[in-house]
Amino acid sequence: MNTVLDDNKMLCLANSERIKLTPQIHMLFEVQDLKVASPATVSRCGMVFVDPEELKWMPYVKTWMRSVSKKLSEETQEYILNLFQRYVDDGLNFINKKCHQAIPQVDISKVTTLCCLLESLILEKDRVNLTMEQTKLNTILCQTFVFCYLWSLGGNLTENHWDSFDTFIRTQFDDNPDARLPSSGDLWSIHMDFDTKRLDPWERIIPTFKYSRDTPFFEMLVPTADTVRFGYLMEKLLAVKHSVLFTGITGVGKSVIAKGLLNRIQESAGYVPVYLNFSAQTSSSRTQEIIESKLERKRKNILGAPGNKRVVIFVDDLNMPRLDRYGSQPPIELLRQYQDFGGFYDRNKLFWKDIQDVTIVSACAPPGGGRNPVTPRFIRHFSMLCLPMPSEHSLKQIFQAILNGFLTDFTPAVKQTASNIVEASVEIYNRMSVDLLPTPAKSHYVFNLRDLSKCVQDKHFGIAIGLEYFLTRPIIFGDFIKFGADRSDRIYDDMPDMEKIANVLQDYLDDYNLINPKEVKLVFFQDAIEHVSRIARMIRQERGNALLVGVGGTGKQSLTRLAAHICGYRCLQIELSRGYNYDSFQEDLRKLYKLAGVEDRNMVFLFTDTQIVVEEFLEDINNILNSGEVPNLFEKDELEQVLAATRPRAKEVGISEGNRDEVFQYFISRVRQKLHIVLCMSPVGEAFRSRCRMFPSLVNCCTIDWFVQWPREALLSVSKTFFSNVDAANEEMREKLSLMCVNVHLSVSNMAERYYVELRRRYYTTPTSYLELINLYLSMLTEKRKQLVSARERVKNGLTKLLETNVLVDKMKLDLSALEPVLLTKSQDVEALMDKLAVDQENADQVRSIVQEDEAIAKVKAEETQAIADDAQRDLEEALPALDAANKALDSLDKADISEIRVFTKPPDMVMTVMEAISILLNAKPDWPTAKQLLGDSNFLRRLLEYDKENIKPQILAKLQKYINNPDFVPEKVEKVSKACKSMCMWAELDITMATLKEKQALLRQVEEQIQALQDEYDKSVNEKESLAKTMALTKARLVRAGKLTAALGDEQVRWEESIQKFNEEISNIVGNVFIAAACVAYYGAFTAQYRQSLIEYWIQDCQSLEIPINPDFSLINTLGDPYEIRQWNTDGLPRDLTSTENGILVTQGRRWPLMIDPQDQLRETLDPALEPILLKQTFISGGRLLIRLGDSDIDYDKNFRFYMTTKLPNPHYLPEITSGAIKVRLKEAESTEQMINIAREKYRPVATQGSVMYFVIASLSEIDPMYQYSLKYFKQERPPKPEFPWLVTATWFACCDLEELFPVFKGLTQYIVLYPISVRIGSFETYINPPDRDAYSIMKEGDQLITTERVPTSYNFWHPELSSFHKLILIKCCKEEKVVFALTDFVIENLGKAFIETPPVDLPTLYQDMSYNTPLVFILSTGSDPMGAFQRFARESGYSERVQSISLGQGQGPIAERMIKDAMKSGNWVFLQNCHLAVSWMLAMEELIKTFTDPNVVIKDTFRLFLSSMPSSTFPVTVLQNSVKERKKFGPLGWNICYEFNDSDRECALLNLSLYCQEGKIPWDALIYITGEITYGGRVTDTWDQRCLRTVLKRFFSPETLQDGYKYSESGIYFAPLADSLQEFKDYIENLPLIDDPEIFGMHENANLVYQYKETNTLINTILEVQPRSSSGGEGKSNDEIVQELVASVRTRVPDELSFKYNMVPVYRDQATVIEAAKTVQFGQELPMDTELPSPEDGVLVHGMFMDASRWDNKDMVIEDALPGQMNPMLPVVHFEPRQNYEPSPTLYHSPLYKTGARAGTLSTTGNVLILALKCVLSWAGVKGSHLGAATAEDDGAEVPTVTVFEEVLCV
Repeated sequence: MNTVLDDNKMLCLANSERIKLTPQIHMLFEVQDLKVASPATVSRCGMVFVDPEELKWMPYVKTWMRSVSKKLSEETQEYILNLFQRYVDDGLNFINKKCHQAIPQVDISKVTTLCCLLESLILEKDRVNLTMEQTKLNTILCQTFVFCYLWSLGGNLTENHWDSFDTFIRTQFDDNPDARLPSSGDLWSIHMDFDTKRLDPWERIIPTFKYSRDTPFFEMLVPTADTVRFGYLMEKLLAVKHSVLFTGITGVGKSVIAKGLLNRIQESAGYVPVYLNFSAQTSSSRTQEIIESKLERKRKNILGAPGNKRVVIFVDDLNMPRLDRYGSQPPIELLRQYQDFGGFYDRNKLFWKDIQDVTIVSACAPPGGGRNPVTPRFIRHFSMLCLPMPSEHSLKQIFQAILNGFLTDFTPAVKQTASNIVEASVEIYNRMSVDLLPTPAKSHYVFNLRDLSKCVQDKHFGIAIGLEYFLTRPIIFGDFIKFGADRSDRIYDDMPDMEKIANVLQDYLDDYNLINPKEVKLVFFQDAIEHVSRIARMIRQERGNALLVGVGGTGKQSLTRLAAHICGYRCLQIELSRGYNYDSFQEDLRKLYKLAGVEDRNMVFLFTDTQIVVEEFLEDINNILNSGEVPNLFEKDELEQVLAATRPRAKEVGISEGNRDEVFQYFISRVRQKLHIVLCMSPVGEAFRSRCRMFPSLVNCCTIDWFVQWPREALLSVSKTFFSNVDAANEEMREKLSLMCVNVHLSVSNMAERYYVELRRRYYTTPTSYLELINLYLSMLTEKRKQLVSARERVKNGLTKLLETNVLVDKMKLDLSALEPVLLTKSQDVEALMDKLAVDQENADQVRSIVQEDEAIAKVKAEETQAIADDAQRDLEEALPALDAANKALDSLDKADISEIRVFTKPPDMVMTVMEAISILLNAKPDWPTAKQLLGDSNFLRRLLEYDKENIKPQILAKLQKYINNPDFVPEKVEKVSKACKSMCMWAELDITMATLKEKQALLRQVEEQIQALQDEYDKSVNEKESLAKTMALTKARLVRAGKLTAALGDEQVRWEESIQKFNEEISNIVGNVFIAAACVAYYGAFTAQYRQSLIEYWIQDCQSLEIPINPDFSLINTLGDPYEIRQWNTDGLPRDLTSTENGILVTQGRRWPLMIDPQDQLRETLDPALEPILLKQTFISGGRLLIRLGDSDIDYDKNFRFYMTTKLPNPHYLPEITSGAIKVRLKEAESTEQMINIAREKYRPVATQGSVMYFVIASLSEIDPMYQYSLKYFKQERPPKPEFPWLVTATWFACCDLEELFPVFKGLTQYIVLYPISVRIGSFETYINPPDRDAYSIMKEGDQLITTERVPTSYNFWHPELSSFHKLILIKCCKEEKVVFALTDFVIENLGKAFIETPPVDLPTLYQDMSYNTPLVFILSTGSDPMGAFQRFARESGYSERVQSISLGQGQGPIAERMIKDAMKSGNWVFLQNCHLAVSWMLAMEELIKTFTDPNVVIKDTFRLFLSSMPSSTFPVTVLQNSVKERKKFGPLGWNICYEFNDSDRECALLNLSLYCQEGKIPWDALIYITGEITYGGRVTDTWDQRCLRTVLKRFFSPETLQDGYKYSESGIYFAPLADSLQEFKDYIENLPLIDDPEIFGMHENANLVYQYKETNTLINTILEVQPRSSSGGEGKSNDEIVQELVASVRTRVPDELSFKYNMVPVYRDQATVIEAAKTVQFGQELPMDTELPSPEDGVLVHGMFMDASRWDNKDMVIEDALPGQMNPMLPVVHFEPRQNYEPSPTLYHSPLYKTGARAGTLSTTGNVLILALKCVLSWAGVKGSHLGAATAEDDGAEVPTVTVFEEVLCV
């Protein structure tokens, strides 16, 4: 825009496009103020200030009069105009000066309202007969005017000013005979009744209330004076199409009255009401969308109300939308556009759309608590009416009417209670509204009439109850005590029996778990019972919604699900999945709406703060709570479906099917009735507070149930319930463990508080972590016991085996010693035998030959036997197929075959032969008759088949021999005679063969046995010989091994016995050890080592006091660690220190997922809400499968799944919800406590320690937070009185007294400091802490003696030479604070070395050495600095000027820069990204890109370099920061109220102007001073006092005097304009100027140096303090609430009345402390003795306790003088504040601002008073030598203007 405002009118766009505008185009801005206009814009525009006093309101009235003139006679017009002229101005003045308006309103707006009301009332049809006689008409007109005048001018007044305005009007109209105001009552309670033609009370027209049981409670509207009068006014104003705005505090009925009126008159007046609810998140586009959706398109560019109606848009909570960057509210600006211009722009095609027949009505509470002030440019369009708080009478009247109606059918005794109930309810409400006000910690303490109405809505009528009933037990009501009762049969009743309730709730829970897959386990302690009954009660009410507030894990969700189940409602939640967004949320809302509104299902929508993906979710919920409607929730087609489904039900209640709006409203009312919202929120952090503020319905429309941390009893009952199922422990031990669980939980809560106080680190304990402790303990105990017992048994088995071995070895020793002689004997026997053999060699030879013969025979025999065996084998092989064939042959025979043989009388030979053989085999006679008999036997064939072939007798075989040897006895030959005989021949042959074979087999066996016997005999003799040798060798080896074994296992036996003893001890201590181990895993991961140790010590002590067995030297590593696994971790790179090892155990042993804090670089991170099911391990079993629900689908859950989270944030603040879902483990912050085994490593310990200390010092630097505040306990100490030495300041004396008391080394300091000069030396730095001049110590009394300077020793440095350099630093801090920085510099040099105080060079060649292709360089810019020039010069010198690419970042430049970097990485060029702070959205992408530089897989050319520049910005990625270049402003804003960023370009501009104006020879001083002082530099200056300061500084350098010879710019004479001819002479002069500028050149007193040094000291010491752990010994810091309460109290005491004062100086000084001390001894009403020296002025007050800055008061000359050196804030004498009316101070007096603090911090913070100090005359200024106050008029009083500051509370005498 600024580019267009330039002379060349060239519009330069962000995309580098340029558009030249024609000279005819001009820009006209019409603005309210210049708050957000930049000086650049302002300087390009001409300014015209339009004063409202110029035009005022009369022209509007005349214009209005002209518009209605046709209906009024001239006389009437004149009469009305006269009323305006006579009364309105005075009324407006009275209101603006004497009254308070709820929301400020411009005068013209009030006058407009007056005109509109008059028009509506007078000109409304048939109201006033305008043709009646003028005098009568005048009376009616005058009374109507009074009524309109009262409400138009006074309608916006707060209630407490009603009376005064009433009185004012009566006074005004007292002399007007037409007014005829009633003498009784007030004007606010009367209205103009045109029927009776007089002012009548509103009471007369209040309709009576008719109670109807069918009307829902929320739709009951009891008419009162307020509903009638404000409804009447709104109706009349709407009748003339004028907008109305209702204001007033929350709950006064603004929305009810407006909606009630619109609903009542919409038919008769032809209105279409549209209800809009604004919240903090409302956007202008959404507002426009909603409005346009309710309008009809008349033409392309005209929208309007449907038919001949008028749309009335009612905007509730108008001022809720949050302010944008420039302080505007876009939705309101949109509505203002309509109010001003009658339309909107089309957002897509950008054409204008006119809107017709629309009036905006609105309501809002006054600004504050999340509500913003609305621009007066919008407010001016409205008639504003401020609704008063309903009076107690009104409240009682409203609720009495409802209750009486409700109790009509009850007994008289119950009816009578109505008035008492209402009285009590209203009384409690009033008390709570007054006593329980909202504070920072309790921002939700906002009670309104909705709460009171809920109280009446939910009344219970039962038995009479005594007061003690409420005091002794919890009051629990409900309708669920009969389990399983139908809803219609339930009775809402008192439930006194806690045990019974717990049992019934358990039944409901069991029932719930049967239906739902996710099992819920609950313990019903008292708090849980109360919460369930509360939630059940809240959701059973019509439109009952609940807000449950409590930290994560307190059971909010579980209890809500149970309560919904108890009420028989369906409980629904959204299911977050990846990518779940606002559209997904609206889709879920649509489903809810259909279920509730169409299907008529009772629903509970459970919504938690962890599910708020975007704040717009709450915007919708805010709307549902407030009006039930989410704007534009349904698209057109879907809306039609909903309406179609709703119509039948709507018809039943008498709503016409054609009336879409009413059908939709019916649908919405059904939703409100059936859908109950339960919100679960955590109060931790800022989110809850800001949400309550931004979305008021969360508090206003919900009943709040606060879940406090579980009390001790609850914790105990939960642990008892869990431990009741443990078999391992006895009853007493269970009790102790239950108690121990509670102690652990509470101790961690306390430790977490200490952790925050000392280290500013957050950690939360939640019930979830408590349950985790118990569950973890139970599972660990079983596991660990099993592990220990198994380990003990293993060692036991080893030991048993060892003992058995020892016994065995002893036995072997005995055996061996017995065996040795036997072996020896046997050896001798063998040797003897050998000898014998040698002697009988010959005999042996004979024996050998005999043996050889026998052997040969045996061989033959064996061969024969073998032949027989082979033969038998062959026969066997032959027999097998024969067997087969024979069997087959028999099978083939049948009776016919056999009959064939029997027919022979004399059979053939072969047949006979065969039959004889068969007869023999069958043991029959071998003849034909016998054979025929056999053949005739019916069993003949069976006998053959079953014949026992195996056992044929030998005699039968002998008989058969002749047949076997017969050559014709073969089947082939027999076959020729008879086929049947062939088969029998085969069978007989087989039998015979088998028998023969058997015989041969027996023979074979015999032979084999003989062979085996020979073999055995041979083997035996060989084995005996070998066995003897083996036994000897084995016995020797065993003896050796046994010896070794017994020696080696001797020590092991002792160790194993000790191990068993140790295991037994561990098993006996397992209960306590595992308990503490479980506590460590559940709780202490987030703490650092020191806190962990403290916790363990506390827990061990606790266990011991409860007599729980525990190892006093408990160690987590010994209890849960596996040495092998730990060694493996170390091999994998885990440091060997205790903390890291413990962390490893915490990560692997916890049941919950670990979150590891690993601070290396800052991350912008939040946990995705969709992770919640995983964090909480919400698994369930369905159909035998273990499942987990992720998003909207169920997936299988593997038990081996592990989930690890890490964060880079060094001090993350996760809310308890996350804490309860993951154990926080502090990894890689381990202190270096590694115990090194290797001696070589030990040598490096000093280096490691130094490194560790340095690391943690540097790590701590990131924690320096300038905003950090802390409080220390204030010690009031009695100190000895200060000796009267002018140089001894009270603060120094007190500091010396404190040092002497606190440190023995400073003993005697208070005596020496007033006697001798004390010098302190640190390195090369030396200073005196008291004056070095001996004259300062002239004489001092000590008792009766006089001490003179004679006693001062010659050596000044004698005092305590044993002070260490740190002690000296302390002394300097106390006595010479301004020298601390210098002293500290030398302290560092002396202790650490000079390198630590020298600033490293920041020239580019040096910095370039630290760069590489993966290490960029960052220039951190300060205002006005630009490193580009230096960079280009360096690039040229380095030969890279052609290979540098640079880009200035801004809108849309990110992707271009990214391509540039990627190309340069390949080519090896340099890239310079300027102004990174302007590309906020691209910073994350840049960070990711720069991270790839260190990726080994990314190829980057070595010569590539990246340079970046950025202003300090929170969005700049910390990972990228490497170096920074600083600029330092030495004196800062000293003497200025606001710190202005003057820069190099300002200086260059000023020099150019100077050059321009000086060219003509004559210098135009006025122009030069104006353009430099008011524009170039002055354009930035916004504070009046600063403008004066700037002008004064400029005067010294820009004035005709500067051209006079010998003019010096400062007192010292060092600074002047040298007379020189050459450039070199000027350069030489500049070179010789002081290196460090004195304050005098800046127009400052020399004390400015001290101020600067004090400031440096304070910054340094505060920084040192902030990185130290906070010691909690200083007592607790105050809570926000306490701070606010104190502030309110102190402000109240100081609220001044508006008065002008003249100031007179009284030359008397008062010390605050002396006054307070003196006041202690004086009785009330008595005068202080010191007051006698003060004058007694007739009027006004005498004030002391004010101090001056940069000046002092000179009593002698009664003028302001320079302050004395070293005197920072001289006291001002007593000042007489003399009240004067319309006091105008003389221009010769000096105007000084009066401040309440010495701080000057960007925003001006004055008390609003200007202290005008009397100056004798201008000459007295000029006569002061060395004055830095200037030597001109009072206006030009010097650079560092004297100011007055109240450092202590101002006391009035």
